[in-house]
Amino acid sequence: MTTTSIDTMPDGRAETARAAHALLLLARFGREVTVAVPPALEQIGRGNTVLRVFLAIDDEAGSTPSEIAEQLGLDRSVVSRSLARLDAMRVLQRRVLRGDRRFVRVALTQRGRAGRHEYIGLMNAALRRSLPLVDDWVSAIDEWTGTAAFASSTPAVDREGPGVTVETAAVIDLLAQAGEDAVKAFVEVEKAVGVTGWEQRFALWVAEAHGSATAAQVAALLSMRSTTASSALSRLRAAGLVEIVPSEGAGDTVTRYRVTPRGRQLIEQHAIILKARLPRFLQGIALIPFVVTEFDRVG
Repeated sequence: MTTTSIDTMPDGRAETARAAHALLLLARFGREVTVAVPPALEQIGRGNTVLRVFLAIDDEAGSTPSEIAEQLGLDRSVVSRSLARLDAMRVLQRRVLRGDRRFVRVALTQRGRAGRHEYIGLMNAALRRSLPLVDDWVSAIDEWTGTAAFASSTPAVDREGPGVTVETAAVIDLLAQAGEDAVKAFVEVEKAVGVTGWEQRFALWVAEAHGSATAAQVAALLSMRSTTASSALSRLRAAGLVEIVPSEGAGDTVTRYRVTPRGRQLIEQHAIILKARLPRFLQGIALIPFVVTEFDRVG
């Protein structure tokens, strides 16, 4: 990929490019761990509240809706709707307590346990694949913030020592919470400038992190179709967030896009949002090696 070195950019532009690089690597990590769900869980989808509720159900004793709501920090009504959907999928069963239908404990069915076991296996494989990307992201964060942010978030335990148990579901939920919160904030600031989808957001980050980018480069970095990347860049151009780089000669037929000052202002807002949530992301990221190691030990 043809790129402009961040170190050769003017100070203001370099700061935005470093932020875009950190945002882009986090986006790529999210794409990497968005794994295909097992057949039993296809109706849940990916990375939504129903999946979080499903993963929070105690596999041994079961859980009450109130316990799940408290554990996940969700409204009880949200948990109830999610449980109703899971019940319809036949992955959980309800047991009335004390003969009063107001008091219910839910537990996974055999279908639910099998689906969760398979999903956790898929997620652990995705987390293992993502380890090099995580290392790159940590380096990008330290370069962007100018601090060793990750070191202060790493659990104070010996990675090789005995007794380290970190549940995959807990780490998934921690990262999902941080991601959902950040996305909501991204969407709010994007409404004012005409960005209407994650594809446009990610394409903007690619163009800024690399100085400029083609649709093919955006597609390759984000594992999306070229037509999707082209559409995202066209929409960004229509919104005045990117512009076409002038051709360097008659033989230069590839269309390249670079971020405009208006686009950089949006990235700066994205960066503020990420910085505010960085401790939560780093906490989850720091636990990934423990999750993978523990899964290998007991799997």
